[in-house]
Amino acid sequence: MNMPERVALITGPFSQQEKKRLQNAGFEVVRCPANTTPGDLCDTLSEIDVYILNGNEKLTAGMVERAQNLKLIVFPGVQPETFMESGAAEALERRGIPLETLKGISTNAVAELACGLILSSLRRVPFLVRAVQDGDWPVYTGEELAGKVLGICGMGKIGYTVAERLAGFKPSRVLYYDIVRAEKAEADLGAEKVDLQTLFAESDVVSIHTPLMPETRGMIGEALLRSMKPSAVLVNTARPQIVDPVALRQVLEDWRIACAAFDGYYVEGPEFIEQMGTRDPYGLIEMHDRFFVTSHQGFNTQSAIREASRQAVDKVLAFFGEAETIERAA
Repeated sequence: MNMPERVALITGPFSQQEKKRLQNAGFEVVRCPANTTPGDLCDTLSEIDVYILNGNEKLTAGMVERAQNLKLIVFPGVQPETFMESGAAEALERRGIPLETLKGISTNAVAELACGLILSSLRRVPFLVRAVQDGDWPVYTGEELAGKVLGICGMGKIGYTVAERLAGFKPSRVLYYDIVRAEKAEADLGAEKVDLQTLFAESDVVSIHTPLMPETRGMIGEALLRSMKPSAVLVNTARPQIVDPVALRQVLEDWRIACAAFDGYYVEGPEFIEQMGTRDPYGLIEMHDRFFVTSHQGFNTQSAIREASRQAVDKVLAFFGEAETIERAA
């Protein structure tokens, strides 16, 4: 049974099959690329009934107020607040617009990228590739994960999956820090629960998988970073803001750690492109032999996008199907 025609805005990558499912249910679908600016979205939002926020844009209070027909937002992740400017959440609450989130859709995708960044950092793959492209032929003696201490900061689903995937590389120990005990990781992987200071001081690789919250913002500062082994690498596929950028820049300049690799940066999307036209305000991108960054792509695999798209459409159809039932009953 087709619903009355409504308009759905989808930003960022999305399954073509799921887009067709929305259209078959009576929705007109408007697509925008991942790096669309909020300003460019404002006119489009005025006619939108549902907004699947899957791009890099930040939701503002002004965007919410402009979207007079908006009835639902679906965010294919678990931390929509990191994609909202101040006042946006209050604007949604004031208008009674629900914001649905999706859980567990990118666990494997993010974990695999974290593993790739860990192995690439130990061997400085990004630096070597760039050097060869620039006409150089460098000799660099890297490290192996075998026999090293792997540290997982946040042993949730993603942290566990990273440790599980890397077990085949035969690290000597797996340490983890979390506010709760990860009994499965202890039983399956022999992981040892330690405090944050021990994790950073004893690990050869630290991989960050904690959520960004007020208490974790800037949690990894100069003291922790300087306690790391000089040969250690830091990999962050969670939010960059968990690591103090000033402290990170300083320890890299001082050669107190070997290198760091992030998926995502302190500024992203259109804001990143605009600021990089002048100069990186954090001074990390220019350290291309010691700091590697990918453009917040941990979630972006074909499998993860298909699953996120399917779940997002399920949420939309359930919401509007229920709303239609209520309208008919009234």
